[in-house]
Amino acid sequence: MWDFSDGSNTTGTNVSHTYPHYVWDGADYVPYTVELTVTDNDNNTDNTTLEVNVFMQGDVNGDGVVNIEDVVPIGKAWRASVPSITYNDGADLNNDNTVNIMDVAYVGLNWRNHAVQIV
Repeated sequence: MWDFSDGSNTTGTNVSHTYPHYVWDGADYVPYTVELTVTDNDNNTDNTTLEVNVFMQGDVNGDGVVNIEDVVPIGKAWRASVPSITYNDGADLNNDNTVNIMDVAYVGLNWRNHAVQIV
């Protein structure tokens, strides 16, 4: 059983989940805690947890504001193929494994947005 800590849960081997919003506490993004519980044929269970950060769209540097500072990581990773999930520090905003003008568009679309407190 997967528990996504936003009131949603599901079962299955290959699952996906989209969070409805980010959580901002006034100073930082608050991660969701995902918990996976596995039960074997003898009814033995084990579980593990993982924290997942959900950021406001376009806030590459995670400071709660979409502005020129979010374009810097995109510029540093420009046109690079993403060899791993951690390579570009969030610069690949549209998840197409290439950092390019399409990623800058997300910053432009959300320019000057500020994270609002949601707890």
